[in-house]
Amino acid sequence: MQKGVIIAAAAVVAVVAIVCGIAAVNMLNSSPAGAGAGKVSGDSVKTTAAEGGKSTESTENTGSTGSTESTVSVGDAGNVGSAGGEITVEEGKESVLKFIGDDSLKLSDVKFANEVTYFSQGDYYQYNVDGGSGIGKAAAYVSKDNGRVEMISFYDKRSDAEKEKAITLDQAKENAWRYIAEKYPEFVKMNTVEIDSEYNDHMAGGKDYILTWRESVDGVQTLNIVTLAVDAVNGEILSYMALNRDYNGTMTPKLSEEEAYAKAIEAFPGIEVTDKSCTLSVEYVEKGRPALSYTVMLKGKPVNYTTYGGIVLIDAETGEIMLKSGYN
Repeated sequence: MQKGVIIAAAAVVAVVAIVCGIAAVNMLNSSPAGAGAGKVSGDSVKTTAAEGGKSTESTENTGSTGSTESTVSVGDAGNVGSAGGEITVEEGKESVLKFIGDDSLKLSDVKFANEVTYFSQGDYYQYNVDGGSGIGKAAAYVSKDNGRVEMISFYDKRSDAEKEKAITLDQAKENAWRYIAEKYPEFVKMNTVEIDSEYNDHMAGGKDYILTWRESVDGVQTLNIVTLAVDAVNGEILSYMALNRDYNGTMTPKLSEEEAYAKAIEAFPGIEVTDKSCTLSVEYVEKGRPALSYTVMLKGKPVNYTTYGGIVLIDAETGEIMLKSGYN
């Protein structure tokens, strides 16, 4: 298993986790486990998912309503805004309704909750979805820029906490890839690296798997990422976060990996390194500005019985330290 630091998505995953009532994946305190630790998602699983899910073509060619209309990819789904401008709150509601694809829901069931402006990858409209009689069904976040549902959590999919785990990790991955194939078919065609796959028992909060994949191009992780929570009892998708972003900047670093390590070590004076890793990826180094970056993880000998080290995000072109996050 490979864990990567995903600056653009860490806060997103946290929000999805909060609204779903599950623990967030703490990506800021995670790092690659070393050479060869991460594995490219199995083509057989992805192929099966693509065959089981609806393709973009089949979705567009069907004239039926309901769930079929909602299965356009994240790259296309709910992209209802006017060209060159932000979508309206009402257009965002339409995106949520189409994405969920539940014929029993009406536009009036989608309630605007808030405008979210603190994510580095862009601004969102937040919506709460009623499942009838005022019962909460889901919480969704729609990008103001592209009208896509990029985060959603389902309140009504989690199984009873007392039930035993019935879904294996492989089954959870299959379910996840089928969902991805339905909502984000372009992602199935990408070369993806598994960033995280772990089982969690939240006791009274239920049991689930957290699964994350990210596109990798010539060894560089891009902004395109998917994170899902899958119920470990019934196999349902509990939450989903997906980014589909273009990046036109350089993919060739000016800074070497050795220089990145040196800068990271300088950020933790006196550290005696016991473990380290470095990932080259495109990250939002500030709001709305992605850049090729090194994410360096350092673990050092404890100082006063306290773990010393952390994560350092370094601009791979300028060498500037954009973020330092020490272990708690």
